[in-house]
Amino acid sequence: MDLEYYQYVLPENYLPFNQPNFVSMEANSALHTSESTTVFFRQHINKVLDWAANSLDCNPTEHLWAAMMVRCDHEGHF
Repeated sequence: MDLEYYQYVLPENYLPFNQPNFVSMEANSALHTSESTTVFFRQHINKVLDWAANSLDCNPTEHLWAAMMVRCDHEGHF
């Protein structure tokens, strides 16, 4: 996904789930840390969690992706 498409999908697919007590967690990729994305989050998201780069051990999403990849590889989907 490139930066332009990421920012295109945010309003329709991300903002509807934004709640007053919602905290967003971004993975520190270039998509999430670009100046234009940072401005978007400041304008629309209440709080973005500070997240250290390369913290895969602490990121539950990365564990889920890893498990899915292992399972798909085991079942011959890759």
